Order: sequence, then structure tokens, then C-alpha cells
Amino acid sequence: MTQDSRSPDEERPLEQSGNSRSNDFGPGVLFLDFDDVFCLNKPYGGYDLFQNFDERPPDLYDRLWHQPAVAVLLAILQEHKPRVVLTTSWLRMMERDGFEDLFRRTGLSEVCRLLHDAWCAPAKPGERRLDAIESWLKFNKPEGPFVVLDDEHSGTGLEGSWLDEAGCLVLCVPGIGLQPFHLEHVRRALRPGSGADKDIKAPPIAGSGGNSSHEVQAARLGRWLREQAERQSRTTCEISSSLGVSEASVLAVFSGDLNQSTGLLIAVANELGIQITLAPLQLPESWLYSGGPKVVTRVEAALQRLRDTPYKREDSSGADSDSEWWPDPSE
Repeated sequence: MTQDSRSPDEERPLEQSGNSRSNDFGPGVLFLDFDDVFCLNKPYGGYDLFQNFDERPPDLYDRLWHQPAVAVLLAILQEHKPRVVLTTSWLRMMERDGFEDLFRRTGLSEVCRLLHDAWCAPAKPGERRLDAIESWLKFNKPEGPFVVLDDEHSGTGLEGSWLDEAGCLVLCVPGIGLQPFHLEHVRRALRPGSGADKDIKAPPIAGSGGNSSHEVQAARLGRWLREQAERQSRTTCEISSSLGVSEASVLAVFSGDLNQSTGLLIAVANELGIQITLAPLQLPESWLYSGGPKVVTRVEAALQRLRDTPYKREDSSGADSDSEWWPDPSE
């Protein structure tokens, strides 16, 4: 941790891994961000952690992580045992022993056990998160599949990149973080022979173009719907109550989850007063879970517009310029 991380003022005992199988690793690699993935800054975040010891909240280690997101992360680690590479901006403040100390104090000792020998991919000044990950891949040349867990704000350059199109990127929604519906996406990415596995040895040049995959387009549509809900001051709880579905299902639609039915996606759009129409575009069978061909055609039409119509996002929070332009399916 920071240079005074092991002060005697810290009374919470370190968690012990209890796992002696140090070579029990899966074939995959997990690139792991913290903020808005499993640290939601509710109530605590990196700012609180890097305070002087006498200024830290007494329950900091108990409440630093968002426990529902931690449960999903642990499920990923236990199921796939990927080698973990940290990409968080906290790398500017801590060394490896500091992170290991932190993980043990906060119930994530499994991350310590799975840390890769090349355990971090820090971004250099002026670099995007995409650049840092590509540099790590080119230098370390891992042999198996991988997945990137990041968020829409700090994951600069990732959305719409070759990593996204290869199906090995999970972008979490800020303030919501890692959710159970992300598990299937992670499973597909870490499956041997996945798209990530094939692309890992020769990543294309960033920004080289190419058509977005269906998953990329679906994610854009979901995030666009979430923007519309925010503009209308509609919460996911209100929308789920109106439709008679779980809030988790609405969040999954907003995250572009392909395992959610097209019928639910259309229902959410209609609840927001958005009519989705236009020419068809072929979609995976997972979109056919309910609603029939007519519903699918309406979603296909929306995805076609996502490729054709420019839309300037009204978010001036300083996001990466490459992700400033999204298409608007309602125009």
C-alpha cells in the first residue's frame, strides 16, 4: 500500500487465503479496474483509502467495496481462475504489496493468489486505458483468452475498440458496477478458443475501423436508452415497476445484455416513449427469446440506425473523445 500502510493503528486482522494450490490457474487473463466496477464510492473510495491513518473512517475496509459486485467478481475468479492484471488508476498510489495487503483486509485474498507475474498495466501520461492494455498484451503475449472489466468513464478508448468487437470487454455502468448479468459475457470471453483467444496474439491497430459487432451495437443502444431515462428523470425502479419486471432486468437492458429478450428491450423503449423502427439487420438467435420476428425486425432497425445516424452525447464529463459520438435511433 502507501508507505505507511502497515501502521499498528490498523487492528483488523488480515484475511488468510487458506489455499496452497499456488499453481491452480485457468488459461485466461482478467484485466481488472476498481472504480465503478466493484468500488462504487458508496460510501467510500480511493480518496478515503489514501487519507492519513487518523483520518480514515473506522469501517473503511468493511465498506470500501460494493459487496454485490464483489460476489460477482469472486464467482468469476472461482469459476475460471484467471490470472489477474490490475488496470486501475490506483496504480499511481500503490505498489504490489500494498494491493495485496488491501485485498486481504477486504475479503479479496483470492485476487492476491491469482495476480499475474506481470501484475499491472498502468497507463502512461496521455495514454488511454486501451493503449495500456494493448501494450501489456504485446509485451507479455499470453497464450489464452482474456476479458477486460472496466467502466464507461475510466475505460478510455475501450468502447467500440477491437477488444469490444472481439467480445472480451465488459463495461460497467458508473454507480451500478459489476452485476450478475455480466457473468455470461465473462464466461464467453474466457472460454478457450473465444474471439479474445484468437485476437490476443495480433491485436489490430487501435482506431483501424471496421463494422461494430452486434454486441457493440446492442451496448450502444442500451446506453442510449439509459440516457433517455435519465433525461426524463425515470429511475430503473420506476421503469421496472411500470413493466412488472425486476430492476435487474431493466439494468441488463441498459447494459446491452444480449441474453435479455428483445421483447423486454422494446417494452423499455416504449415505456420511455421511443418508437424503434427501420430496415432489418441480422441479429444473433439470442435476440429471439420472445416477441417474434416483428419485434426482432424493430430492434434490427434500431441497430441499423446506430450505424448510420450521428448523435452528439450531452455528456461533457471529459470522456475520451473517441467515444463522444453515438448514433440516435429516434431521429
